Amino acid sequence: MAIYGIRDNEGRERVEESLESTIGAISVDVSSFLGRAVVEHAASCPPNRLLRSVEDAGCFAEILSVRKSTLMFGYF
Repeated sequence: MAIYGIRDNEGRERVEESLESTIGAISVDVSSFLGRAVVEHAASCPPNRLLRSVEDAGCFAEILSVRKSTLMFGYF
């Protein structure tokens, strides 16, 4: 997702923490340099929930792409 409004590392950390605390978020990587975030999330976590988390952190976001994947847990 594209993120608008990150001005410094503190803002990046605030967005990252907000996304990480979102129910269904599995992994989060936020780049203030690129103004982007890559979020892996459960199917039960709709993208608009992630957008709200970014807004709660004081920024705006736009979904750029969504890829579906299957997560497998356990030992093989």
